Parts: sequence; C-alpha cells; structure tokens
Amino acid sequence: MVNAKILVFLIVFMLAMNVSHSFQTNSSNYKNFPLIVSSGGDIVNSSAYKTYTATGIVAGVINSSTYKNLLGFFYTWLLANGQACTANNQCEGGFCCSNLCQSTACTTPPEPGPVPSGGGGGAPSGGGGGGAIITQEEEEKGFSVSPSSVKTKIILGGSSQQTLTIRNTGDVALTVSLSVEGVKDYLFLSDNILTLDPAQAADVTLNFIGKKVGGFAGRILARADEIEKEIPVIIESITEKVLFDAKLDIPAAYAVVNPGGTLKSQITLLNIGAPEKVDVIATYLIKDLRGNIIYQETETFAIEKQASFAKSFKLPKSLEEGSYVAIMEVRYADSFAVSSQLFEVKEKKSIVEQIVARDTASTMAIALVLIAFVIIMLLRFIPTRKRRQER
Repeated sequence: MVNAKILVFLIVFMLAMNVSHSFQTNSSNYKNFPLIVSSGGDIVNSSAYKTYTATGIVAGVINSSTYKNLLGFFYTWLLANGQACTANNQCEGGFCCSNLCQSTACTTPPEPGPVPSGGGGGAPSGGGGGGAIITQEEEEKGFSVSPSSVKTKIILGGSSQQTLTIRNTGDVALTVSLSVEGVKDYLFLSDNILTLDPAQAADVTLNFIGKKVGGFAGRILARADEIEKEIPVIIESITEKVLFDAKLDIPAAYAVVNPGGTLKSQITLLNIGAPEKVDVIATYLIKDLRGNIIYQETETFAIEKQASFAKSFKLPKSLEEGSYVAIMEVRYADSFAVSSQLFEVKEKKSIVEQIVARDTASTMAIALVLIAFVIIMLLRFIPTRKRRQER
C-alpha cells in the first residue's frame, strides 16, 4: 500500500513538473528567481550569467562572451517575436525582418530611383528603378621572358643574332617596353614596345655587332606597368685569329658571394697557335650590368702549351646585391681572346641563421633539447662530486 502511494506521488509530481515549474534557489555563486515556465519568456539570471528559459518555441538564449545556447528541441524550434533570425521559417510569427522575428509582413522602403535631370520625367511613383552595382575582381598582370640571360661571342667587325621571347602570363592585355643598358653600342632590338593579349607571345630579335674587342656586360629591361624584369647580357668580342683559348670558370658553390667577400674562379689558358713559349697579358674585370667596371687587374705570364690555376678576386664591401660579370681578356700580339661568367652578389646567411629563418619552431625545439641535456649532465655531475667530497 505504501509503495502504491509512493508510485502515485511520483507520477503526479512528474506531471506537475511538465505543466509548470516554480522555484527559487540561492548560493554564493548564483541566484535563481521564482518563475513559471509554460510558453517561454521568463529569465533566470545572476551577476555572472543570464538565462532565458523557454518551452515550445524559443523565446530567449543562454549566452556569455564565449557561447550562445538556444533552448528547445533541435531543428524544430520556432523563435518568438523580437528574437534574432536569418530566415522566415525560423520564426513563430512567420516573418524575419531586419534579422528579428515578427508576426507581420516585412515592410521594405523602395529604393530611390535615378534623379531626373532638367525637370524631365522620372520613373513612375512606386516603381523607382535601382542601378546594379557591378563588382570586378582584380585582374592579374604578368609576363615571362625567355631566355633569362643572354650571352654571345662574335668576331670583331662581325654580327650575330639571338631571339628573346616575351609572353603575357596575366589575365589582361599588357604593353611591355624594352630598353638596353650598358651595351647600347653593341646591341640593337628589333622592337622596343610589344602589346600582348593574355597568353600571347612575341619574339624580339637581338642584333649584336662587334665594334671592338673585349668583354662587355649590360642588361635588357622589360617593363609593364609596375612589373620589371632584368635580362643580363654578356658580349664576348674576339679577333678572327686566336692563338690562345681562354676559359674563366666559377664553380657553382662560389657563384653567390657576400658583399666584401672573395670571388673564386678557375683559369685555364691553352696555346693553340703560338709556335713557342710566349708571354701573354691577362686582364681581369668585374662589371655590373650597367657596364661599370667594379674591379680590374692585369698580369703577365709565360705559357708554352697550357696553364691552369685558381684566381680569386676581393670584392668591395660597398657592392650592392645583384648580378655581376667576371671577365678575362687575354692578349698576345694581334690575337685577342675573351671568357666571362655571370655571378651574384648576395648577403648569405650562416647555417644557424638559415635554420632559424626556415623553421623557428624546430630551432626552439633543438635549443630546448640542448638546454635539457646540459641540465641533466649538471644534475648527474653535482651528486657525483658531493659523494667524492664526502669520502
């Protein structure tokens, strides 16, 4: 009998909880005021939080600076008037206007039409036309140049030709202008201005003339709007009769040098026409791509058949980063030979700096491992030393 009474009490209690809910609780951290929840709209709050409680439709939220919870059954709730919304089907009233629920249809004021000029007839009342705003994505501009550098060997008084290809790699038509620096007396372009559609390419003929012997350095500048590309140009002009073959080689490992660093090269001279051991004059030059001489040195030595040796050049500390040309000119009687090679002046980072620049996280991990290793070694060393002192 007692069990039956308890069971009936529990059933009645649960039914009552589903119909209404009124209570008040207090603690040092929160305070809940008495409320009745049946169709929503009441509040449970404290100084630390605010809670809107609802059943049936969503009439409030539980939120803070870091979260926002809507109360109800997922995907089936409807929002009461005045609640934030994004679509009509979210609202109990059936309308979401200016991101708030309401029971009446949204009223949108008509956009003003174009203002008639000179008193002319405008759009009819209530039918003012609005202009469309057209947004255009930023179009990419770019072009490529092939080859990236040019080198030619010509005979004094002769000529030669090479082809430079310019291609529009962007999305819009582009006008590319070309100019020559450092070797204007020895290089002439077939075209100075090219207008290219997207993906279109055009060839420019490079005409070289051997006006005088020597090694010459310069560049072709290709410009289109704010884009600029530099094409290094090297011209080796020699005599028709050559008694010595000259070769200046810069190993790849030394092709990039710090400002104020040392440029290392390998020199090879081969006697291919002189009848005996003779003295030759070798002139070493370093030029920038504007034709300016950065370094110059001359030496004389005797060669019977061939000679090969290492040659180093000390570069000025004030040298700007960029591309340069090392040139060797060899003279004997009326024979003139030239050899040259492009190299780069650039501030090179140490291995540690490269690691830091490439992966700071890895560097920090390595540093922490080293610190941990040192601490472990110290902890092992100190007790050992104490035991020795105690003995």
